[in-house]
Amino acid sequence: MRVVHLVSTYPPYQGGMGRVSYDQVEWLKGQGIDAGVLTPSRWRFGNAGFISELERGLRDAQIVHLHYPFFGADWQVLKWKKKHSEIPLVVSYHMDAVGTGLKKIFFSWYRRRWFLPVLQVAKKIIVSSMDYATESFLQPIIKSTPEKIIEIPFGVDSNKFSPNGAAADLRDRFNIPAGAVLALFVGGLDPAHYFKGVSILIEAVAKIAAANPASAPYLLIVGSGSLKSAYESLADRLKILDRVFFLTNINDNELPAVYRAADVCVLPSIDRSESFGLVLLEAMASGKPVIASVLPGVRTVFTDKEGVAVNPGSVAALSGALQALTRQSARVLGERARERAISFYDRAVVGQKLLHLYQSVLK
Repeated sequence: MRVVHLVSTYPPYQGGMGRVSYDQVEWLKGQGIDAGVLTPSRWRFGNAGFISELERGLRDAQIVHLHYPFFGADWQVLKWKKKHSEIPLVVSYHMDAVGTGLKKIFFSWYRRRWFLPVLQVAKKIIVSSMDYATESFLQPIIKSTPEKIIEIPFGVDSNKFSPNGAAADLRDRFNIPAGAVLALFVGGLDPAHYFKGVSILIEAVAKIAAANPASAPYLLIVGSGSLKSAYESLADRLKILDRVFFLTNINDNELPAVYRAADVCVLPSIDRSESFGLVLLEAMASGKPVIASVLPGVRTVFTDKEGVAVNPGSVAALSGALQALTRQSARVLGERARERAISFYDRAVVGQKLLHLYQSVLK
């Protein structure tokens, strides 16, 4: 079986969609499957780009797996599909492209022009949760051809992301007191990830620090992108630059140790562009509780036994959740989070579902 994934971003770029594809491809290779990836080498901007070598890269493909959104490559796939109608197309629908301002207008036009045609020629459409799918732009497809939709959540390598192993020496490095809570954010800091709510998180920490500095958490932001300087400036204006730290260029092998050093992982996303949150799985598998926005899809990843759900965009709700957490309570929640990650999201369990899907579309 020859499977080729098409994805707009790929590690070392810090983005969930590329990391999901990477993890799936690596697992498939481990099962003896001939799996490969095509991603833009030059012409890429956020979730948009072109694959100049598409025809050559798909020459021997038996299954093509498109990770969506991938603006630009989707119409390339449509053109290719007209000549290769016998080869099944599988689409992983990661998220709605919502956007703000001019981006919102562009995304709306783009959906009308290219969105439905791509999904209509797909053999199967994978969603990370039906909770998200039923409230997403997939609704017309769900109504017309519900048999196309299949739920396969993201997976996590629970051996790699584990409480067992060395933790990054962050407390000494940043002079963080032993009893203080260290909150962690992992994600892209570029305009394509505007929806991650980093500014909300910084404001929440500042709100706690202004009222009670002794109980305020420290914040570690892992990621890179053009918005990093703006977030640093915000922390400076709010007078908390001494407790907000940035780590860039952290590779995938270093990331597990960073999770182990933190007390809680926070995903304060603000809109439906966030559909699941791979970082939540990585944190939970690492034995860490999570704090995340109540958004479709995201709200199904964990329960109140493993973390805290907060209203999206609410500085007050986020600061309240952070202030209520202690290092001891975080350990208790983290143990339960690890159990849930292994039971529902271990990549071997999820990978078998993906492999079964591939086998079914080939039949």
